[in-house]
Amino acid sequence: RVYSKKPSDAAMVPPRPALLLPLLLLLAVLTSGQEQCSSITLCDLTEADRHSRIHAAVQAISGRRALQNPHSSHRRALVWLRDVDRSCPDAPNLVQRYVLAVLHYAAGGARWRAAVGGAEKNITAEGLYLSHRHECTWFGVECDGAGRVTALRMEGIGMVGRIPAKSLGYLNWLTELDFGKNRLFGPVRAAIGGLSNLVRLDLDMNELTGTLPDALFRLEKLEWLDLDSNRFTGTVPAGLGQLKNVVLVSLYGNKFTGAVPTGSQLQQMEKLEFLYLDGNDLTGTTDLCMKMDDAVFEKVALDCFGANLDCLCPGDLPVCGCCHCF
Repeated sequence: RVYSKKPSDAAMVPPRPALLLPLLLLLAVLTSGQEQCSSITLCDLTEADRHSRIHAAVQAISGRRALQNPHSSHRRALVWLRDVDRSCPDAPNLVQRYVLAVLHYAAGGARWRAAVGGAEKNITAEGLYLSHRHECTWFGVECDGAGRVTALRMEGIGMVGRIPAKSLGYLNWLTELDFGKNRLFGPVRAAIGGLSNLVRLDLDMNELTGTLPDALFRLEKLEWLDLDSNRFTGTVPAGLGQLKNVVLVSLYGNKFTGAVPTGSQLQQMEKLEFLYLDGNDLTGTTDLCMKMDDAVFEKVALDCFGANLDCLCPGDLPVCGCCHCF
């Protein structure tokens, strides 16, 4: 009879001594290569170096204290950028990607919803924001041909929280910011003035409070300022008259007090067409309809039927075309 070896018998035969040393050397080389590869990650950097450089880049934006708080929107954005997105520290879009991640965590991005494909969906869960795709493809984000963020259109998506104005100030090419019809609260910080290219600012129908910062009125390119239906307080800032290119200003439905602006205070606003000041507690008499150029200035809305405020009209007319009373 001829007996064949079982496969298990061959596996149990020990290697010959002459072959043992080469096998050990080969194993050492393979192990060394694995260890070397494990120390190198994306971006041709060690994992430690990549972490360190990303941390330094975002710390320049948010500051050390914000990053030390594990619950802050800044820290959570850093962790996402570093560990989930696995970004490279020298990526040209690193800053704007981080800023948009901060916005997501600061304004309750996990609950943002919008109509997509005819049905209301969770924006983040559907991979429409804070995904591995380029941020110019994210919901509500628009960019120019160079991939720089130029517009954030996020009206009515369920944003809840404070506006991270300091971080947003690093979106140097932003021309439009529309966060209207959400539930944003707290003050508008002076850092908003860093958006020097801003043309349109729409924050209407939120729960924003406090006084308006002077920096807001140094946005020389601003053409549209819609802040109605919030809880802003204080007087109508004198700096309003510095907005030479603005076409519309809506401060309706806030808690502004003090004197109503006059034509002389706003005479530099040569392009102003619509001014909504009704729904506040302003007092005094305004000559806006007499001082402003009728060819441009179309409407001023005031609570001028009240006992404390009046609107003067050209030629002592009781009612003039530009002054709409409520």
